[in-house]
Amino acid sequence: MDEVGTRDVRRRVLTGAQTEEGESPGTRYALVIGIDRYREPLRPLIYAVKDAIALAARLEDEFGFVVTRLTDKEATAQAIRDVLGRWEAGTTPDDSVLVFFAGHGSNHPDPARQKEGYLLPGDAGDDPASWLEEAEIIQRAKKMSARRVLLIFDACYAGTTFRHDIPTGARDDQVLKALVAGTEDQPVLDGGAGSHSIFTRSLLDGLDGWAESGQRPDDVITADELIAYVGAEVRWRSRLRGYQQTPVGGPLQGTRTAQDFELRPVRPRLPAPLLRNIYSANPEDRVAAATQLGERGKSGTGEIVQKKAAELVRLVTEDKVMAVRVTAATALGNLGYVGGAEPLATLLKNQKADGRLRAAAAAALGNLAQIAMDLNLADAATVRREAAQGLVEALDSPEAPIVEAAKLGLGHIRDVGPELIAVLQTAGPSLKRDIVDALACLTLNYSGDEKAWLLPGAVKYRLLHRFYLARRRLRPQWPAIRQQALAVGVGGAVGLSVAYLVLIFGIRPFNPTGLAVLSFNLLPGAVGGVGLVFMPRLVLALSKQPDRRATVLGDITSGIVLGLGLGLPNWYLGIGCKAGVCDLLAVFLPGLLLGLLFAFAFAFFSHRMSLAEALGRSAVPLVALALLGGASSALVRVPPSFSWRAIDPQWAELVRWGIGGAIFAVAVATGWRASPGQERPGKPDTAGQR
Repeated sequence: MDEVGTRDVRRRVLTGAQTEEGESPGTRYALVIGIDRYREPLRPLIYAVKDAIALAARLEDEFGFVVTRLTDKEATAQAIRDVLGRWEAGTTPDDSVLVFFAGHGSNHPDPARQKEGYLLPGDAGDDPASWLEEAEIIQRAKKMSARRVLLIFDACYAGTTFRHDIPTGARDDQVLKALVAGTEDQPVLDGGAGSHSIFTRSLLDGLDGWAESGQRPDDVITADELIAYVGAEVRWRSRLRGYQQTPVGGPLQGTRTAQDFELRPVRPRLPAPLLRNIYSANPEDRVAAATQLGERGKSGTGEIVQKKAAELVRLVTEDKVMAVRVTAATALGNLGYVGGAEPLATLLKNQKADGRLRAAAAAALGNLAQIAMDLNLADAATVRREAAQGLVEALDSPEAPIVEAAKLGLGHIRDVGPELIAVLQTAGPSLKRDIVDALACLTLNYSGDEKAWLLPGAVKYRLLHRFYLARRRLRPQWPAIRQQALAVGVGGAVGLSVAYLVLIFGIRPFNPTGLAVLSFNLLPGAVGGVGLVFMPRLVLALSKQPDRRATVLGDITSGIVLGLGLGLPNWYLGIGCKAGVCDLLAVFLPGLLLGLLFAFAFAFFSHRMSLAEALGRSAVPLVALALLGGASSALVRVPPSFSWRAIDPQWAELVRWGIGGAIFAVAVATGWRASPGQERPGKPDTAGQR
């Protein structure tokens, strides 16, 4: 190999989980050869032995190979033949064999004037008879019982491996592949990448995980992936040095049954594609990588979690982009590594740090304490105590985002209630409210745990606790509530207006009060929309457990509000109201009947389905609401002195009122189902997809 100048290239250590599924039960053998010292007239090399030592260590430590290493004078032609001969006789079909050679290479015409490739062993002279033919190594490999064999030659002119005529043999159950440093006409570089040749440096990087293409669900590196990665790396690295070196790789013997040659790590490692994103210049890549690092998953062994935490701590403390640091802090809490508590607590106490980062550290600290306690990790009690202390202190921060994050963090610590109540007794008014809100966060996360409902005796604190709890439960629903209330309210107002137009023009076709009636009906429509949309959610949010009983109560409350809204126009027009308070019952009776009947019907016959859910799932509620609306609205015309024997029905007006009520009811239900905030069952969220 030809000598060039060196340049240090930082090796990024890649770490991650190992997947054992599908691993061959055989033994992995490796013969690693490196020769610097040659006899004259051959020129000595500088980096071949270092290449061999580094590769041997990597194969043994990271991939579990049984390595035979031959360097300098040990790497005689006979010693190499002896090792290959033992493997010819002693390997099994489940075994894997890798042969690596770093040293001088040459090509020489054979009698047929073809170029024959040679590797020069440690005892080589200027006589080609003392050299090793590449064809001999290939033929010995083909005679081995091992079904997976990979040959790697970091030597000059090694491209002849793929050129000369080599009998293919009769085997079709073996995969034999080769990767060489250059073409048959190329000298290759000795050095150029720190203490290694650029070929071996690329090979080592590929084994560290950079060769992973992301096509497999584990950390296995195949020969094809390694060939593709090393080929691309060496080409651009050599061009940077003003030289053109072109590695060559591919199969020397095909197979129909054997798998590709696989390099499967035996120690935990992070996937290289993930590490590529961590060290990417694009902040979005680093944000995505930090999020993935926070996933504990099945690979949550102590070693792998520690390695993930180390990368996250580096991002939190060193990255220049705030979004990356905030995401990494959040991920460190999600990971649940107890060693991450100290940097998070330090960051939370750092008054000079950005408020967004401190807020992320606060929420992450509580999450980390929860995971540590749930998994019963070592030092979990210490982490929990330090987290609770730091978060309680953060409640007194003048920065609202940090206070909010501290509340959320405390809400993750299941048994922190008594500590918060103890602080509550001596806290100031503002801090008291924040502590009660923190207790509401605790209840929100653990509503089924009686310890989370541990509250001070004062009634005002209990009421305040329910208020904060309802507000936090409703907060994620506010966009949907606004959209649905608007759609349902407008639909109800339009339907109610049409209903009264039917009545007015049916009784007195040119009554000038029609426009006034239209304008007034906006109010009951809006009241009906808010009642239908908001009241069931409010009752559920105030309940200790959002169970069937709370659902029924919410629907009944919704029906009452809806009914009162429908009674307002009757009261305004004086329909059924002659004198006295008792006559108001006739005004509000139709709406109350409509709301209550509708609420009871769905509360008791919908299998725990709320009124809102029922309206969003099928067209049956539309028909039911139309029938109930028509029947209850028709009751307006029944005289106050109601008696089955005294009824003097005015059938025409009853029909008009029935039609009007049906129009209103259908408009309300249609507005609900068509509202933008309504979730549609069975339709997944495809936001962000094309």
